[in-house]
Amino acid sequence: MTPKRNGTRTPLPQATASLIAKGARLEGDLKSDGTVRIEGSVKGTVTAGKAIVVVAGGEIDGALETKDALISGTVKGRLAVSSRLEVKKEAVIVANVKATRMQVEYGAVFSGALAVGDSSEESQSKSDETRTDAETVDVAIA
Repeated sequence: MTPKRNGTRTPLPQATASLIAKGARLEGDLKSDGTVRIEGSVKGTVTAGKAIVVVAGGEIDGALETKDALISGTVKGRLAVSSRLEVKKEAVIVANVKATRMQVEYGAVFSGALAVGDSSEESQSKSDETRTDAETVDVAIA
């Protein structure tokens, strides 16, 4: 709360966050302008303007689209991360991943296609011969 002005208090603006709590299941699409925290289970597409956090025990079966992502749980399907993807050692990812930057801790499980690097329209228009900003590989890390 902010200090009193003319005898009333005005609440401070809070960061927009959505939560799928432990034990909760969502089937369908979830969209948020802010951050989404997954502690339960989601089957569908999760889109967040700021970030998506999948905690250990949390699950997404579908697609994940966001600016930043922190994965400690399980993700199956497709991940599109426009800025930074951080994969913790507890994570299990069976998905095709596209991210500008990615950090993976030792012990994380990953299987799928991986594209890491700049994916702007300008860089996509470069010929394959001169393009060095992104690489796509099929990997299986265990």
